[in-house]
Amino acid sequence: MAFRLFLLLGGIAALLAPIEEKSNLATAKDYFFSRRLDAAQETLRAMITADPGNLPARYLLVRSLIESNQPEAALKEAQVAAERAPSEAVASVALGDARFRLGEFEAALAAYREALRLNPRHPRAALGVGRVLLSDFRFKSAKEYFTTALALDPRDADIALAMSSVMVRSAAQLALEDQFVSAATYRDREELDGTKAFISLFSLKHSAQPFVPLNRPEAATVKLEAVPPYTTLPTAFLLPLSINNGEPRKLLLDTGAHGVLISSRLAQLDGIESQVPYRLGGLGGKGRLPSSLGWADTFKIGEIRFGGGPVIVTETPVAPMWEGIIGTDVLRDFLLTFDFPNNSLRIEKHSESGAEPYSWDRASEARPGFTLLRLAEGKLLVPATINGRTISHFILDTGAARNLIDRKLGQSISKLTSTRRKIQGVSGQVEEVLKSEELVLDFGGIRHRESLMAVDLSEVSYALGVEVGGVIGCSVLRDLCVTVDYHNGMARFQREAKP
Repeated sequence: MAFRLFLLLGGIAALLAPIEEKSNLATAKDYFFSRRLDAAQETLRAMITADPGNLPARYLLVRSLIESNQPEAALKEAQVAAERAPSEAVASVALGDARFRLGEFEAALAAYREALRLNPRHPRAALGVGRVLLSDFRFKSAKEYFTTALALDPRDADIALAMSSVMVRSAAQLALEDQFVSAATYRDREELDGTKAFISLFSLKHSAQPFVPLNRPEAATVKLEAVPPYTTLPTAFLLPLSINNGEPRKLLLDTGAHGVLISSRLAQLDGIESQVPYRLGGLGGKGRLPSSLGWADTFKIGEIRFGGGPVIVTETPVAPMWEGIIGTDVLRDFLLTFDFPNNSLRIEKHSESGAEPYSWDRASEARPGFTLLRLAEGKLLVPATINGRTISHFILDTGAARNLIDRKLGQSISKLTSTRRKIQGVSGQVEEVLKSEELVLDFGGIRHRESLMAVDLSEVSYALGVEVGGVIGCSVLRDLCVTVDYHNGMARFQREAKP
């Protein structure tokens, strides 16, 4: 009798175990999607301790670690998953997610393709391939993979937002973003709040296309103003921009920014009304600053006129020497040459000007003299090596006065010491700045020696969804002539301007 009771109880326990496992996984998912990441990780680790082969739990742990900005820990868990279950697609997806977050694009692509080989109908494997292709300026191919992923799982918010990112601005695109933006993962929460603000603005404007060129001259040259004035070592360059046919405003020319930002005082002068609350973020210790979104009907740079577009209006003074910021993506329809030694910007009609957005893939190889870039949340990433061996991606940022290196990367290759130098960002002063030993930075055929300022860029990497090693700023760019081809995702760096 006792033996039969033992068998009965054992059978009940065996039946209840899968139920309990599913219950625990459901609880962990609830924690994950409600952003209670510590609780999710605690639950998942307990499940994995009880059953090291629990692949669904380990995959969700990888996602949770990425979401909590712990990409190295995520990679370790993903590697364990791949070792334990090499024939399971989800293990390869986990490995791809971790590799992508660390900026290991080719390794991520290989992992995602392996996942699709194992299971051609895995939606997040198709999503992963699309994300890598998007970073490689292969928009048409990325869109095809996102379309496949969305058909396989139309309820996945990450897939839906990826799809919206390669759609032309329209009512359908806004509706897709609006439906899924609150549930997306692998994206900074405050960045998603900003996305919601832009959805509101573009809805008010009936999905208008922003910054559409109204004329396309074969070539035009605009004079830049180097600041500070009367120095041979400028830390910024200003571009004149006329808003709503008003007086030209001196805006910081910034390859690391998006759109147009001006102060509330100038917004009033140029007839821009604040329409949607917004919180402006950037480098600095003050966090996001209260601001708003408005709309300008026209813009003009030199002789080139543009249709309407959004304007970020900030109550905080922008800077003593300039009146706002303009991201060079406003001019992405053109071929741009920043001739910094001669204080000029050459804007040329691109051979593909006027093509429908996201309807092409760039060439697999760069044109002679050019370097292929990567794209992350609109930022241009330049592949670089440090001291001839450490490979990373640096943000191309003409709006940064100095070259920067991420503190964690700097510590791995150099001794860091304290410095009295200060770094000012959009969100105030950076709290802790260190200095590296002299390093050799190689990018785009340029070799630059400098002791770099080391700051914590982990939040920047998190917001971009890709690890970055630093920032290429004015302390080297001011001596270069830089040509940027947004259409094909490549840039040329030259020590001297073109004759």
